[in-house]
Amino acid sequence: MAIAGFVLSLCAVALSWVPFPNFIAWILGVTFSAIGLKRANRGAPHRGLAIAGLVISLGAAVLIVLFIAGIGLLIVSL
Repeated sequence: MAIAGFVLSLCAVALSWVPFPNFIAWILGVTFSAIGLKRANRGAPHRGLAIAGLVISLGAAVLIVLFIAGIGLLIVSL
């Protein structure tokens, strides 16, 4: 689960300019990373990837908000 969360979080960052697939990848990345971290606390491997997935998902969320705000400002200025 931690690896899937990490990969989906990277996909969310890479697709930060595409609204719908980015949001799905971000939600799945956060979910899988959180599940992976919970499992890692019980002894499963890849704790670092789970934490990295959560951190990258936070960065992806910031990019999503900045992109939406930028589009909004562009539309308003027209």
